[in-house]
Amino acid sequence: MVKISRFEIRLAEDYLILHGTPHDSAGSVLRGRVLLKLDQPCKFKSLTVRLRGKAKATWAESDGYHILVQHKKKELIDFTWTLLEPGPEPHVVPPGEHSYYFDYPFSGALPETVHTENGDIQYRLEAIAERPLFKRDLFTEIEAIVKRYSSPYATEQLDPVTVSGTWAENLGYELFIPMSAYGVGDMVPTLLKVWSTTNQDISIKQINFVLKEFTTYSDRENGISKTETKLIKLISNTDISTPDAGPVIEKHVLVPINENISVHHDCNTDLINVHHLLRISVEILQGESSTSYIIETPFVIMPASNHEIFEHLPPYAADCQPGNSLFPPPPSYANHSSNA
Repeated sequence: MVKISRFEIRLAEDYLILHGTPHDSAGSVLRGRVLLKLDQPCKFKSLTVRLRGKAKATWAESDGYHILVQHKKKELIDFTWTLLEPGPEPHVVPPGEHSYYFDYPFSGALPETVHTENGDIQYRLEAIAERPLFKRDLFTEIEAIVKRYSSPYATEQLDPVTVSGTWAENLGYELFIPMSAYGVGDMVPTLLKVWSTTNQDISIKQINFVLKEFTTYSDRENGISKTETKLIKLISNTDISTPDAGPVIEKHVLVPINENISVHHDCNTDLINVHHLLRISVEILQGESSTSYIIETPFVIMPASNHEIFEHLPPYAADCQPGNSLFPPPPSYANHSSNA
């Protein structure tokens, strides 16, 4: 009996990165290989790899009398490589470790990977090694994760967040955050300044940071959409038991975006749109009474931390401009190497 110790798909990178919006992204190249490890010679009729990309969403709506369930599906990619061509005689593959390479020029206009409660945009790779009659075929599959980072020419997400105003006519406030976009794993430094316009002593009793996540599912062809809202607790600063008092108060709070919170990154695709607001509730103590106030500001959740995005900036080229390809032509997917 022939022993097949390994049959799997391996990608050159953990995920594919698209830089820029769907309108100006140069795209990227998905590269990988099928790894086949045999202890004895083995016969195969063919070897194929199929790349499929699909977008789908399901949501419910009510007209007051009935609940209507909407389903939307769209095929994004369906491409197949034939790495071992079928013929009159099967291919005899010797023992050892064999790699069959493939690549695909990924358009920057394609949407990135998205997984929400009621929708998915997903790319999957399936490899099938067909064996002769009465022999079981080999099958393996993996998800190819696609992330979209902002263009290195776009600086909007580097702009600081500054929100100021008044509460109850006698309190002024100002919120400062160094950047407007952070990812999972980042720490968000915030500075909140509150002052009394009447020079009265005040103190901050409690600060809570919450993300408001808005997910919109759309059927643009029929003009149908549904938005769902979720609150995600980031930090509850309830330990200000002896708050500083004075006419002007400043609080520095580091807000973690931990990996264990269920948050989706911002995206804007034809089917699924996700965006966020940062909601800060502040309880102010004035004399014997306390009152809670709210600050809300747009806030971008990126698909990776700032450090990770910096590590994956596209290579610099003198003629590098938005819309020009940053990648050399891919090698032929017919390349095959063996280590028998």
